[in-house]
Amino acid sequence: MSPEARRLILHDLNVHQIDLEMQNEELRASQAAPDILLARYFDLFDLPPVGYRTLSKQGLIFEANLSAATMVAMSRW
Repeated sequence: MSPEARRLILHDLNVHQIDLEMQNEELRASQAAPDILLARYFDLFDLPPVGYRTLSKQGLIFEANLSAATMVAMSRW
C-alpha cells in the first residue's frame, strides 16, 4: 500500500471517529433529557404543599402527588 493510500485511509478513519464521537455526545444528551424532565416534574408535582391529582375520563384518580395522598391517608403505591 502506498504512503498516499495509507494517509487517505488514516484521514477517513479520523473523520469517522470524530463523527462517531459527535453522535455519542448527541446520544448522551438525549438520554439525559428525560432524567432532567422527570426531576423537574417531581419538583413541580410532588413537592408542593397543595394536593394535586389527575383524573381519568371516567373521573377516577389516575395520579396523585404526595400531599394529596397524605390528605386522604392513602399510600401512593
